[in-house]
Amino acid sequence: MAQHADPTRVTKPKPGARGVYPWNDWTDGEWWHLKQGSDYQTTTRVFQSVARNHARRHGFTLQTQLADDGTFICFTRKEAK
Repeated sequence: MAQHADPTRVTKPKPGARGVYPWNDWTDGEWWHLKQGSDYQTTTRVFQSVARNHARRHGFTLQTQLADDGTFICFTRKEAK
């Protein structure tokens, strides 16, 4: 049977884990400039892969472009068929 956990034994999610990124903000249809080291901690290629997976799971298309200090991303809602 499930029990309440001692909060001191629960670790914080690692950067990149679900719930860490503000997807609701970033999926507004506008271009965002995200900086490696402040907006995400992984490599840029790994973050773009995480963003593509989020787009696929939530009905978005994603455009990305590399930046010198991170990436540009733009999520748009897929058209209903």
